Amino acid sequence: MKRILFTKEFPVDELKTALGDGFQVESHDFIQTEENDWAEIEQHIDTTSTNFIVSSVRSARLIKDLPSSSQFYIVGEKSKEILEKAGYHVAHCALYAVELVDFIKNNFKEKTVFNFLCSQIRRDTIPESLKALGHEVNEIVAYHTTYKNIEIEDDFDAYVFYSPSGVNSFVEQYGIAEKGRIFAIGKTTADAVEESMGRKAEFPDRPDNDSLIQFIKTRLNAEK
Repeated sequence: MKRILFTKEFPVDELKTALGDGFQVESHDFIQTEENDWAEIEQHIDTTSTNFIVSSVRSARLIKDLPSSSQFYIVGEKSKEILEKAGYHVAHCALYAVELVDFIKNNFKEKTVFNFLCSQIRRDTIPESLKALGHEVNEIVAYHTTYKNIEIEDDFDAYVFYSPSGVNSFVEQYGIAEKGRIFAIGKTTADAVEESMGRKAEFPDRPDNDSLIQFIKTRLNAEK
């Protein structure tokens, strides 16, 4: 029976059902987040701009009371769904940050101000790339991310990561044996695995949990 560690907490019974027989699962949050009050976030918004960049579900869930003229540039279909349900216009949704940067590069030729809602721990891809293109990025810390100490025993056959922060939290506490398979929700997290561990992570074509679980199931069952 293969043992899998998910570094984000999900109901274990749901994971077992999705994966099917032959897997033993553990699931723990290796990071925790604390959201800022919207009133505090709102104070830092550059009101001269109606352009907002959102690259996480946590940021998307916090947004409220913005003008109907606001234009959202999003990473992730879940964030798009949340914002559209709240009545906001999503001008563009990309699967990855680098794809969003490419869209902005091709569609904004003049200097533009973007309000970017993010964690105090974030990748440089969006802000640094846009600044290099001559745009102004107003970074707003919408939530704080901290690492959690998690006790795990023994090695696992597979390790599953959902964010660069989760990767970094894990690496501060544990290593992965050479025989351990590494899976990631998407390319950004896979890049973080390679940067911090020097290992290649496998990831599905689409960065969502259903695709990831089916990808893991298929890959691991192929070993049997």
